[in-house]
This record gives sequence, structure tokens and C-alpha cells, in this order.
Amino acid sequence: MMYDIERMRRLQAGSYVSGVTRAYGERGVKALNEMIDLVVRVYRRLDPGSRSQPLAFFCCMEPAGTTLPAPKHKILDPDLLDYELDGSSLAHVVGTQTLHVCDLGNLDLLELSRTGIVYHYDRGLERILVKGEKFQLHNPLSGSPSVFCRPTFTSLMHALNRYRATSALNSSCRILKAVWVNEKERWYFRSKPEATMRSSLTQYLENVLQDAEVRAEQNVDESHPVDIKISWMSSGLRAIIEIKWLGDSVDDAGKPTTTYRDARANDGADQLAKYLDSSRQFGSSVLTRGYLVVYDARRRGLSPAMTSLTHAEGHHYRDLEIEYEPDFSVQRTDFEAPVRFFMNPICS
Repeated sequence: MMYDIERMRRLQAGSYVSGVTRAYGERGVKALNEMIDLVVRVYRRLDPGSRSQPLAFFCCMEPAGTTLPAPKHKILDPDLLDYELDGSSLAHVVGTQTLHVCDLGNLDLLELSRTGIVYHYDRGLERILVKGEKFQLHNPLSGSPSVFCRPTFTSLMHALNRYRATSALNSSCRILKAVWVNEKERWYFRSKPEATMRSSLTQYLENVLQDAEVRAEQNVDESHPVDIKISWMSSGLRAIIEIKWLGDSVDDAGKPTTTYRDARANDGADQLAKYLDSSRQFGSSVLTRGYLVVYDARRRGLSPAMTSLTHAEGHHYRDLEIEYEPDFSVQRTDFEAPVRFFMNPICS
């Protein structure tokens, strides 16, 4: 299903366009449309659903009564947006494609709207303000963070969380069942289960993500392959997924081959951070966000001699989150918080 931004704009426009018309007539409607066009272009490079800080756009209609902080950045072409809108930001519309960016800080947006038109986004809530009036925007589609953008990173996180619950937790995916030596126990992985995990997640994302191309084993630069790459149509946004697994694997004869614990997840985080640095260097026209996915099948006290597994042993790690040092999801704006898929065993 294609996501129609223009239809969403038309559905939302009635109330706030009337407010702008009352305040500024056709001149105001023209300015509003130009501002919204810039919002749409910015959101092709910036997923609002991934923001923790508010963002506002301001189109000044009465310059004599408006005072703004000095700009810290100037965006001359929104299609080349990079870091300029990181943090709490106000984008002042200057012309048809230029934005002057200042800190939003403690600016009173309602007061600012008395001399112009304001669009405000804050953690999924959107509104238009004009002449002291507030017009709330209502987004009818889950997975889409804004009425002015297609679902991208936010829809990916929703998909990963659904996959965790519906496919990974109880190995419900037919492809994923093949990672186990004994699917009726789910204690040990087969040797080198990564390819099967990648196939399972790739197929799922292909089926549920809209307007997206999902491809497995793609290079992020001249030499570094990543497990899954996702590109959204008509957008300068891309996601890369690195897959790691924790637990124990054995060969076909039942001989232990590999044991991975928390350190392996940290290795994956380091690897993904390097991939993101490489991606930025070799593909600056595309903004990339990284996702570390960890399949977790750790069992407490597991040994080849065991013939039964208690619930306490099998689920010991279920609620124990992995500690990452450093935590790139805190240090970087392009690194999503790691996603862990705990995989339930069959216990005695």
C-alpha cells in the first residue's frame, strides 16, 4: 500500500487553513503551503518519530513585530539536510527553500504565532498555530509519526517489536524454526544460525514495511557488508540492521561449537558504529540509521549432559537486558537503541 502524503494533507487542512485565511487571507495560505512543502522536504531527510526534542517551523507574516534569536545554522537546501536540526530547534522560513535555524529553547510559540504561522512537532503531537489559535493535527495511521511524512524509522521499530512478539519469542516463523538443533527443546542453535535469522527477518520486513526496499547482505561502502539494508522510496533515509546472536550452538553430532554472551552483543554495537561512520563517508546524500538486533537464546547452566531444563534455568535471561559500553544509542543520533529478541525454550 502506498502512503499518500497529499491526501493526508488535504484531510487535515480544513480547520487550520480557515484560521490562516481569517488571519492573513490568500497571502497567508500561500505562505502556509510553502512552509508545509518545506516540512515535507525536511521529513524526507529526518524522521520526526525518532526525535526526542521538539521541532518547530515559523513563517513570519509581520516582520515588524517579530524578534528571533540569532540563527546557529542556515539550511540552503532541505534536500541536503544533515545535522542542522538536531536538538530542540526552530526553523525560520526565509524564501521558498531556505531555513534559518535557532534554538527553540523557551520560546513561546503561541506568542510567536501572533506575528506569523507556526508548525510544531513534539513526540508525535502536531499542531498549527496562527494568531494565538491552536489547530491540532490528527494522524489516523499507526506507524506514521506525522501527517507530512511517509512511515520510515518509526514503522521499522514497530515492525521489529511485532516480529519480536509474533515470530521470534516462540519461534513461530517457519524459517526461524530451522535455527534449532531440536525445535521441540529450543536449547541449542545449529552452528552458524545467522543466515537463517537474516532470512526470517528479511522476509518479515519485506511483507510489512510500506514503500520500502528490503535487501539482505548489502555493502554500506566498498568493502563492508551489513545484514539487512532498508531504503524508503522518495526519501533520503536508509536503515541498516546488524544481526548478532547469544547462546550456545552445536554441530550435527551434538558437539558444542560456539558460545556467545554479552560481549558478542557489544562487538556487534562496535561493528555497527563503524559501518555507520563508513556509510556517512561514502554515502553523504543518504542519511542512515543503524539498528542492532540480538537473538537471545541464553540458558542458565546449560550443558551437554542435561536432559531437562527448568523454567528458572530456561528463562533466567528473559528480563536481563544487555549492558552496552559505550552506549552508542545515547552518544549518537544515528544509532537506535539495540533490539533484543529473547527466544523462549521448552522447559520441563
